[in-house]
Amino acid sequence: MKTLKWIYDEKTAECSRKLKMIDAVQIADQFLGRKMFKSTWEPKTLEQKFPDYCNSSDYQIFCSPTNIIRCFGDSQMLQGLALTIGWGNMARNTLRNIINKA
Repeated sequence: MKTLKWIYDEKTAECSRKLKMIDAVQIADQFLGRKMFKSTWEPKTLEQKFPDYCNSSDYQIFCSPTNIIRCFGDSQMLQGLALTIGWGNMARNTLRNIINKA
């Protein structure tokens, strides 16, 4: 799988040092994923089951880049989208906000 590589130019580095935004560039590892409940998401995928390779247990599925890519590759579009939402933690919170204000 190809990864996006950010080109960190000298002007950006200089500005970030002046503004004390960051001291050094350290690229974090890609988030491996999280578990989510099948019962929450299967009704949103038109009652279609998630592929077996997504199963983490009898009642949970695992949202990971590998599973997301595989679902889309297998034309499991709604399942892939649900995994993307779970992986990115993009579900709405209990206050019905899309983002939390700091």
